[in-house]
Amino acid sequence: VLVVVGAGGRIIAEAAAISVPEVHAAADASEALQVVRSLTVRGDVVLVKASRAVGLELVAEVLLGRSS
Repeated sequence: VLVVVGAGGRIIAEAAAISVPEVHAAADASEALQVVRSLTVRGDVVLVKASRAVGLELVAEVLLGRSS
């Protein structure tokens, strides 16, 4: 599963759709968090790879239980 964020992410999503079976595009970090929460269960492993410019540290912090 791949979740991308922002306009740049949409370009990645289009390219990845060729080989990744499930791709989700989110407009911002908050939407990405909602998508990730809907796709995961306790114990799942999530890799958050992003630029801080997109604000994805929010996703990592919430998943780690350091924020709500």
